[in-house]
Amino acid sequence: MSNIGEQAVGTLPAWMTDSGPISGKTGRKGAATGFLRKTLQELKTTLASDLQTEQLAAQPGLLQKIDPRVKLLGLIILVAASGLARSIEALIFLALLSATLMLASKLPVWTLQRRIWGIIPMISLLAAAPGVLSIFNPGAPLLVLLAAPEGISIGGLHLAGPIYISRQGVIAAAFLFLRTGLSLSLGTLLVLTTPVNRLLHSIRVLKVPDLMVMILEMSYRYLILLLTVSLEMFEARKMRTVGVMSGRTQRRVVGSSVAALFERSISLSEEVFQAMTARGYTGEAVSIEPLALRLLDFIAFAIIIGLAATTVFWGSIFG
Repeated sequence: MSNIGEQAVGTLPAWMTDSGPISGKTGRKGAATGFLRKTLQELKTTLASDLQTEQLAAQPGLLQKIDPRVKLLGLIILVAASGLARSIEALIFLALLSATLMLASKLPVWTLQRRIWGIIPMISLLAAAPGVLSIFNPGAPLLVLLAAPEGISIGGLHLAGPIYISRQGVIAAAFLFLRTGLSLSLGTLLVLTTPVNRLLHSIRVLKVPDLMVMILEMSYRYLILLLTVSLEMFEARKMRTVGVMSGRTQRRVVGSSVAALFERSISLSEEVFQAMTARGYTGEAVSIEPLALRLLDFIAFAIIIGLAATTVFWGSIFG
């Protein structure tokens, strides 16, 4: 997969991005080999996502031109600054800035923003929802839910009144939502604008042990290979399946496929390591392009430091 970035950047083949069912006849109500089609579609989507990530990292965007070590350190600094920030306006500013950087880096902004802010941050917001009530976080009332001072009894539990949504609770939930989404957004910027081999090479700046870097690199290479093998295995099973399969047969097929994949993965892990060793792999992440700091990298790092300081001291600067 590492040579994807060297190829011309273009759109992925239609067969990898098509969300429709994989060719092949189905039985009654389309349930002949539905689970096989769904499995193949998920494997195909995952591989396409990896290919697209490599292609995006090879585009001539703004962040693609910056040294990966600067981007990695900048990510850590900005995430730490967002955790120390005491102003919602500062977090919103950083979120808008991350979207602007996605646009400048030629990334699919709208698609990424939907994925970033529509899943994990929303889950964290739902988890923090009870904290907006005065029962857990009393403060200035924004919306009164129960005005009766005697409260309410639910089973053997008595809740003292009045019960309302507090301003402090809403602010705390908003901070959690914005910090979670901002961390994901910054991490997405780093991954989508940096080839994997250069990103692994830059991790050594943080003095991460070589063994840990080797494990990360081997895991990435092996997972991609394992996905390819799984796709081939289920495609072969799909081509050999005729007619309607009962639920029992489907479970047997899945069980045998998992066992066969596990057995094959044991031998593949050794083959992957031997193949990388035969090609000069010594356990150290290397890159064809040497990492060298330029004027643009120093300017970018200075801007990151300025943004982090502004985020932390937003209230003092603009208050």
